[in-house]
Amino acid sequence: MVSGCLLALMIGWLTLLPVGASLALAQESSGTLIKVQPGKPNLIDSSQLTTAPSQGLVDQHGKPIPKDPLTGQNAIWPEEGVEPFEFTNQDGEKISNESLKGKPYAISFVFTQCRGPCPMVTGAMRELADRTQKYDVNLVTLSIDPTRDTPEVLKEYAKTYGADTSRWQFLTGPQNEVHKLIATNFLMPVGEDTSPQRELGKEFEHTTNVMLVDALGVVRGKFNSTNPAEMAVLRRHLITLATGVEPEPLLEEKLIVLAGNVRPIPPEDLLPRWVKTLPAINAALNGLATLLLITGYICIRRGQREMHRQLMLSTFMTSVVFLACYLVYHWALHAYTGSSGKKFEGEGIIRPVYFAILVTHVALAALVPVLAIITISRALRGQWERHRQLAVITFPIWLYVSVTGVLIYFMLYHLFPGPQA
Repeated sequence: MVSGCLLALMIGWLTLLPVGASLALAQESSGTLIKVQPGKPNLIDSSQLTTAPSQGLVDQHGKPIPKDPLTGQNAIWPEEGVEPFEFTNQDGEKISNESLKGKPYAISFVFTQCRGPCPMVTGAMRELADRTQKYDVNLVTLSIDPTRDTPEVLKEYAKTYGADTSRWQFLTGPQNEVHKLIATNFLMPVGEDTSPQRELGKEFEHTTNVMLVDALGVVRGKFNSTNPAEMAVLRRHLITLATGVEPEPLLEEKLIVLAGNVRPIPPEDLLPRWVKTLPAINAALNGLATLLLITGYICIRRGQREMHRQLMLSTFMTSVVFLACYLVYHWALHAYTGSSGKKFEGEGIIRPVYFAILVTHVALAALVPVLAIITISRALRGQWERHRQLAVITFPIWLYVSVTGVLIYFMLYHLFPGPQA
């Protein structure tokens, strides 16, 4: 009885915070209109830049270039995939585009003597390798300085970064072929500074982007290796291509996103999927409690005492289950994000209305456990007159708390969900 009382006592607190929660990492449109022809980077020219906000990329006929369904980036890369190539890896073995097919891979472009961003690029690739090691994916680092980056040099370079070369290839090949592949297939800038003033370790200009390629050899997107948030997105897309299922973001990735590298994301949107389902479950349980309360009231008015008893005990158990889900949700919300609840995004007259509902909901919710346990206890002891005297107070308060719990959920997550990332 004592444990039952304690559990019932907690019910009054189950709605002290609004129920609910609902990662999508999105790239902001630059607002620049660029006319390009997919697969033909030579048609991208600064003279074609216009101020056409939010229109994105269009082809040479002025038609918008479609978005890749996975990455959401403009699908500007050749539809037929990366053209045939054959380079040499760190072990002197020949690696071709055909041998890479069958598994999705991420590819970066560096040179070992680089004194610029290359160490950061390869470091980001190392983290990507660590975070995808249990998945059937490949990584590729392609040298843009094949004269100095021989297979032997690349092998030592791979050792420096602790690379598992069974799944992370370091490739080199004829410079003209490498640079042509990067420019015409990956549509990334690359070039050698041949001027007398060129600095040691800065002889090549190249992108810091890591390219995502699917199992058919088609480029699906680019991700800045110096931006941890973009690399977090790349990891998830790479795993999605390998498994067909989008993985949950890692805790470190959530913290990176919260740091503000991309569009601000509400903390609750970074929760795992199973946690995000709890608000809807909680609202459903509140709704069920409401129906049980009303049905139980109708039964007792008709003299159906046993049915009334069963319904009210069912209402109590529904509230107990709700309490468990509620506590788990708010524990997870705090554990994953440090947040205690979702912010109400409504503006104008609806704002004071919402908080009026919330304040009365919280205040009355604190009374429910005491009233419910005493009312039910009197009925179980056969103290019918005392039970009826208290039930006329308990019933409307319990009903109000259940109904407003559902109402608060819909106001928070459906009527005024706030900006979407």
